[in-house]
Amino acid sequence: MGIRIGVLAPSATEVDISGDNLTESGGAVSAIQDQGPIGNDLYQTSGASQPSYTAANAAYNDQPTFSLADDYMFFTYPMRVFYETGFNLWFVGNVTTGQRMDMLGGSAISGDNRSMGWFEDLGYVRYQNDVYSSGGDVLLVDSALDTAAVYCMRVTNGSSGTVTLYRDGVVLDNRNKSSYSAQGGVAFRCFGTFIGIVRSEGTIAAFKVVNEDSSLADLNAQGAVYGTKYNFTQTTIT
Repeated sequence: MGIRIGVLAPSATEVDISGDNLTESGGAVSAIQDQGPIGNDLYQTSGASQPSYTAANAAYNDQPTFSLADDYMFFTYPMRVFYETGFNLWFVGNVTTGQRMDMLGGSAISGDNRSMGWFEDLGYVRYQNDVYSSGGDVLLVDSALDTAAVYCMRVTNGSSGTVTLYRDGVVLDNRNKSSYSAQGGVAFRCFGTFIGIVRSEGTIAAFKVVNEDSSLADLNAQGAVYGTKYNFTQTTIT
């Protein structure tokens, strides 16, 4: 594992990956190159746990995607999420119908069992400090996560802030921050997870985390970029 020294500046982008920048062989993805300023690349050396690659996915405007089917990858560095001061998580993709995607996970090493799960089967998104507990922010999204789209989870600054989930700019749900949720920030070790009681199944065209309470203008600008590239009409976030 590499060592990260100093602070993240001037960009708040923590990680920025897509199907455009990865290493694959025979349709199996062994590495994904982070296009953000940190260079927090993902890797998986075990062939049995490598995501599958699609060079031109019709559901995403014939752009390249990768898919998880109980697969996972490691970040080079722990991937930080600044829960207290706000962040935006962008996910262009979909969760497999009737399944779930523990999109961000710990490593199950030294009790590191935190998880951010997208539950299509149950109809919510949840952050958990420990996957063996029930604590976290629950967003009741009416099982809409199997729709191929541009998703954005926006967490605003402060203890009285909110968590909002958008699909193509339309609000799926909005909640106050949960008392169970992480204070300050947390770090995830995996994209997907290999903790035995959870699983990750779905397709990813792009994934990005920005550690700031972004303006509406910035949110709409990023949504427009993804919408144009993957051919999803975006509603203006207001």
